[in-house]
Formats: sequence, structure tokens, C-alpha cells
Amino acid sequence: MPGDGHSRLVLVGTLGPGEVLGWSCLRDEPVSLATARATGTVRAVAIPAESLLALLASGTPGGRTTMRRLFGVAALYLAAAREQMIRQEREGVITAG
Repeated sequence: MPGDGHSRLVLVGTLGPGEVLGWSCLRDEPVSLATARATGTVRAVAIPAESLLALLASGTPGGRTTMRRLFGVAALYLAAAREQMIRQEREGVITAG
């Protein structure tokens, strides 16, 4: 995140078991804005974006449940990122997760 003329890393959040990273890549023009570093053992699942988008567009109960979960994740992450920026006196417009 740009600072006072120098780039630096800003801790926006900490993920726990079952949480989602990389959801912002589902946008129309995907841009990966997240990086992660594990402090212990991690088991990760990668889901191809096209497969996930097809599920979301399917109109099935599973697709609707997944969509609600992703919207909830996005809302929580955006709120947490905003709070973190406020704490660091770096409040601004958040354009992606």
C-alpha cells in the first residue's frame, strides 16, 4: 500500500481455518490484491474461477448458498480493511478485496 512516497506492506487481516483468500479475483477484471504468509501448517484448496462462477450462475441451492457466503466474506473483509486503515490513520477508498 503506498505510504509517504515509499511502498510498504500493511497487515489488513489474519485468516483462520475455513476462511477465504483471493475472492477479489472473481471480479470482471480480476486483480490479485492479496498475499499471505503462513505461520504454521496450511491446507489450501484452489478452485478455478470459471468453475466457481458457473456454480454461482447455476441458480441451484448450492450456487445460492455459495454466493451468499462469498458476499458475506467480502463484506466482512471490506469492513475489517477499513477498520485497519482507520487504526493506521490511512482511511481511504477500498476498491477491491
